[in-house]
Amino acid sequence: MYCVIGSGPAAISAASALAQRNLPVCIVDTALRRREVDRLLRQKFAAGEPESWATDELAELKSRTVANAHGVEKKLDFGSDHVYQQLPVAPDLEIRDATVLRSFARGGLSNVWGASILPYPDDELDSWPIDGTELGEHYRAVLEFVPQSGADDCLSELFPSAGENMQSMPRSTQHVSLLRDLERARESLEESGIRFGTARLAVDAEGKSSGSHCRRCGLCLYGCPYGLIYSASTTLEDLIERDNVDYRPGLWVQSLQRDGGKLRLRATNTVSGHEESLVADRVFLAAGVAETARIVLTSMEQVGVPVLGLHSDRITLPLLRFKRDRGIRSEAVHTLSQVFLELRDESICEEMIHVQIYGYNDLYPESLAARLRRFGIHRSRKAYDILLERLMVAFAYLHSRLSSKIEYVLAADGQLRITGKPSGEARTASRLLASKLRRNGLRFGALFGNPNLHLPGGGNHSGGTFPMTASPGPLQCDSFGELRGLPNLHIVDSSVLPSLSSTTITLPAMANAHRIASEVS
Repeated sequence: MYCVIGSGPAAISAASALAQRNLPVCIVDTALRRREVDRLLRQKFAAGEPESWATDELAELKSRTVANAHGVEKKLDFGSDHVYQQLPVAPDLEIRDATVLRSFARGGLSNVWGASILPYPDDELDSWPIDGTELGEHYRAVLEFVPQSGADDCLSELFPSAGENMQSMPRSTQHVSLLRDLERARESLEESGIRFGTARLAVDAEGKSSGSHCRRCGLCLYGCPYGLIYSASTTLEDLIERDNVDYRPGLWVQSLQRDGGKLRLRATNTVSGHEESLVADRVFLAAGVAETARIVLTSMEQVGVPVLGLHSDRITLPLLRFKRDRGIRSEAVHTLSQVFLELRDESICEEMIHVQIYGYNDLYPESLAARLRRFGIHRSRKAYDILLERLMVAFAYLHSRLSSKIEYVLAADGQLRITGKPSGEARTASRLLASKLRRNGLRFGALFGNPNLHLPGGGNHSGGTFPMTASPGPLQCDSFGELRGLPNLHIVDSSVLPSLSSTTITLPAMANAHRIASEVS
């Protein structure tokens, strides 16, 4: 039997690869789910069109998501916070100077992610024991079950579409206007090392998988009622239907132990609290960076031994468009990222810098008002409207080489202690990036504001705790994610990535998990 621990994107990719080869697969999962009342509310919304939704129910749903001067406090899954709920049987994390999330939910953090997907640039895999060509077929395999929306534009030269079924997301007036201005400045931007294009998103926009389609209802940041934003739980449902897949929800894995030539999982039933065990020929571990670290360090009896993980630092920059998009506040739009910028400038960073630009959403008014109040500025209706109809937000990501690090230490009581290690290089890069965007923003009618470098862990693009390498040392893995000292354990989530490019982490992690499971099996 082959056992997969977890149900997030990497876990599901590994399980899919194994199941497709008709191997016996057991998926072990803590599997927290939304409350029945939340499930029924989403079902009710999905059964109708946006114009038929009850105003009071819509307002109550939106009231659960809170925005402040720094943005959204916590992104919910259609009003449900089950993605962040902790388990009584699992020790709390002790976190210092960092923002680290772990999820025990069915599908993990893919229930609330931003859905942006890009591969890693092949020329940034020098530290990996494999090259980009070895990931190519696995990108394509993953995009067989993950929908992809975007456009065949100039980004295709940098990131050729690995999937054959690219769908088209509906465009807002802001999106069209911004791309038009970027196109006019294309030549000068490219001379400055800036490429651009429509965002690539894991969204079933045209309903090729779900039979539904994007209604531009504006609820993307609250949770799509129609289930069009990809979640690993969707693929999990399909896997459970297979005869060769055994799904074991409600189990929290404590550790792994050798049992002859096999591995024994020690787990706790999250309902009864009783200990259970399973024996597997091979185990594919993808419980998320924090939980994977806890399981590995516990299994290897590495109490008090610090493990340094990687991160791709995130920078937030507000931007104001010179052009006012009148009516955008009432326009039917999707509120995921609309445009990607890819920057290459060795005076800032040797590697690519990835920028996601978001258009208007109805959380902006609350966040903007909170930010203005911090400066003693009270709302003026006319000025307020003018700002909101020009406001967009950019999230930039840096390569892990110059980003912050995150230290993980297992305490004697089983608690995982996590400490962020901020990077001075990242802070310098954030200032240089803001300066470059301000200069070039004038060319396409945008004024970029001051950068805000998030704490280590912000944005959840973390990994590299047990990196793959050609010659594994202690607490390192070979190219198949097999940990030195614990044979037949294959770590397949982002914990094994030797470096983190600035482009989105989920698709590369999924492709690598699919590669490992395919080649090992």
